[in-house]
Amino acid sequence: MAQQPKTQQAEPQPPQERQLGGFLVREGRVPWGLLLLYAVLPLWGIYYMFSGLSAPEITPRPPVAVAPPAAPGAPAPGAPGAAPPRPGAPPTPAAPRPPDAFTKQAQEIIASVPEAERGKTRPQVSPAALAAAKQQFGSLCAICHGPQGRGDGPAGAGMTPPPMNFAAGSFVNIPEGVTFYVVKHAVMVGGKPRSAMPPFGSSLSDEQIWALVAYLRDTFAK
Repeated sequence: MAQQPKTQQAEPQPPQERQLGGFLVREGRVPWGLLLLYAVLPLWGIYYMFSGLSAPEITPRPPVAVAPPAAPGAPAPGAPGAAPPRPGAPPTPAAPRPPDAFTKQAQEIIASVPEAERGKTRPQVSPAALAAAKQQFGSLCAICHGPQGRGDGPAGAGMTPPPMNFAAGSFVNIPEGVTFYVVKHAVMVGGKPRSAMPPFGSSLSDEQIWALVAYLRDTFAK
């Protein structure tokens, strides 16, 4: 029986090498240096494109003026949107005003009133009582204080001290209890009248005087 010839297996050939982009490359294998180059090139291109750009300049907004805070949960009195006072509600204290020509006079008036009387506040005043107080102001007060309450009445010309200007800031800063006491007892300093205004306690009741105080403040001290 004849023997079959043995098949000779080809010996593996070593991988051939060639130059690629300055790198010695073996067939079937990519050099790590080339992989690193391919990874870095896109990143470098992105950096080159955006390196000349700068962040947009942000211009700060000017500060916004803020009004002084009102009472918590409510707008300031007289501000747009502020609800009108409820009937019978206690009056809202007026905001202090800057000093004026009557500031010294107001300070002297306050000092002439006993401290126990200064903190009193007006009771509830009805519309009818306010209407009557308007008539009383016209007949008792306007001759010296003027029809607009500015201290420019004909009988007040040349008086020293001059009649109080109810529209001045100094009058707003006078407590209501002081005004009530002065209308009732006049301004007394050292037991003597300080001005030509007489006391009205003998001709007006306390209710009428409080109504007059409310009329003066609500009409002129705005």
